[in-house]
Amino acid sequence: MKSNRLLNALTQQELAQLLDALFMVLSPQLQEEARSEANPYGIAQLPGDTQQTVRQILVVCDRER
Repeated sequence: MKSNRLLNALTQQELAQLLDALFMVLSPQLQEEARSEANPYGIAQLPGDTQQTVRQILVVCDRER
């Protein structure tokens, strides 16, 4: 799948920029929903290592805003 190759090729910084750009188009309410532990489709549902990586990236993105 092309998207998998793209994600595998991205550096952590590039992935952070991609996630930041995607989050910027979401309303604040949808951003909060994505981070919510209660959302069955949110970040909390990712496998542990992926979840941790995404959370770390989002923390960095939040600090840079």
